[in-house]
Amino acid sequence: MTLTAVIVLAILCWTYILWVKPYLTQRRREEQQTAPLSIVQKRLLKQAMPLYQRLPNTLRLQLDGHIQVFLKEKHFVGADGFEVSDGMRLIIAANACLLLLNRHSDYFTNVKTIVLYPSAYRVRQQSQLNGLSSEVEQTRLGESWPWGTIVLSWSDSLAGSANEQDGHNVILHEFAHQLDQQNGGATGTPKLNDQTMYQQWNQVFSKEYHQLKSQLWQHRNSAIDSYGATNEAEFFAVVTESFFEKPLELRQRHAALYEILYRYYQVDPVSWFK
Repeated sequence: MTLTAVIVLAILCWTYILWVKPYLTQRRREEQQTAPLSIVQKRLLKQAMPLYQRLPNTLRLQLDGHIQVFLKEKHFVGADGFEVSDGMRLIIAANACLLLLNRHSDYFTNVKTIVLYPSAYRVRQQSQLNGLSSEVEQTRLGESWPWGTIVLSWSDSLAGSANEQDGHNVILHEFAHQLDQQNGGATGTPKLNDQTMYQQWNQVFSKEYHQLKSQLWQHRNSAIDSYGATNEAEFFAVVTESFFEKPLELRQRHAALYEILYRYYQVDPVSWFK
C-alpha cells in the first residue's frame, strides 16, 4: 500500500469516527426514542416507580424515549447465576434516565454493562493501616466503575425505586457517579456545560460538604444522608438522591445547593411533589 493510500485511508477512518458515526448514532437514537413503551411496561413503572407517575406528561414522554435507547445500548448481566428479567431492566433504565431529562445526553457513554446481584453482596478489599496491608470484607449495595460497569443490588434498587420520598435510591446514586466520572475522575464535580458555573459549583459544594461533616461531628441532624460526608464524590451522589426524592426538604434547608443542582439537572422536582 502506497503512502498516499495510507493517508487517504486514515482520513476516511477519522472522518467516520468524528462525523459519520456520531451522526448515525444520533439518527438511530432518534428513531428509538419515538417507539412508545407498551401498556405492560407503563403499568409496571406506575407500580414500581412512583416518580414516573409524578412527572409532567412532557417529561414522562421524554423519559419513555430515553428508556428505549438505554435498553438498546446497555447490556445486563446477572451475578452468581441471577436471572435478570425485562422488568428489572426497565425499572433500572427508568430511574437512571431521570438524570438525563432536559439535558443533552450521551446516555452514560462509558457504561456498557450493568451487573445485578439479587441483594446486597460482599466484596473483599485491601486495606492499609499504619503501613500494614490487610484484606477486609465489605457489604455493598452498588458500585460505579469508571471503565464501563455499574453493579447493583436488585432488591435495594427496587426498594429505592418504590419509595420516592426517602432520599435513598441506589440507581440514582451509582449513575450520578458516572456523570461525575465523565471528567476523568470521581471528584464531586461533573462536566458542566456552562464554564462560568464551575466557580459557583465549587463554592456551594465545598461549603455544604464541610457543613455536613461538621454537623455529623456535632451529632446534629441533616437533610443530607451522612454517607455524603465520606468524600466529595459520595457527597454529589447523595445530594443527587435527595434532589430527586426529597426536593422540598433540600430546597428549604439547602437553598443554594438545590438551586445549583436545578441548574445542572435542568428539572425542578419540587414541582412534581406539589
